[in-house]
Amino acid sequence: MTGRSAKNLIGEVASMGRIQQRLESLTDRQIGQLMFDRVWNEVPMVSGCLGITVEATERLFRSHRGARGEHEEFNDIEHLPDCPLCGEAMLHYIGIGEPDYRKCNVCACKIPEGTVEQR
Repeated sequence: MTGRSAKNLIGEVASMGRIQQRLESLTDRQIGQLMFDRVWNEVPMVSGCLGITVEATERLFRSHRGARGEHEEFNDIEHLPDCPLCGEAMLHYIGIGEPDYRKCNVCACKIPEGTVEQR
C-alpha cells in the first residue's frame, strides 16, 4: 500500500465515522427520506429488496419517534451475551412469525430472547 492510498483510506474511515454520528442524530422520518433519496435507486426494480425497502421507508415516514437515544444501541458489541455452547457472542434477531431470538454466528445455535445472560 502506498502512502497516498493509506492516507485516502484513513480519510475515508474518518468520514464514515462522521457520517455515522450524523445518522444517529436524525429522526426516523429523516432516515426515511434518506432511504427514499439514496437507497431506492440502488436496488433492482423487480426484486424482493425493493419491496422491503419501500415498506421500510413508508414505515419510517409514518414514525413519530425521534433520533436514537444517546445510549440506545442494537447489538452493542460490548454487551452481547455469550453462546452457551461455544462461548462466542450472540446477536439479537427480530423474529418474523416467531419471538425474537439470539443467534450465534459461529456455531449457529438459536435461543429465544431473554434466556441468555449479557456479558
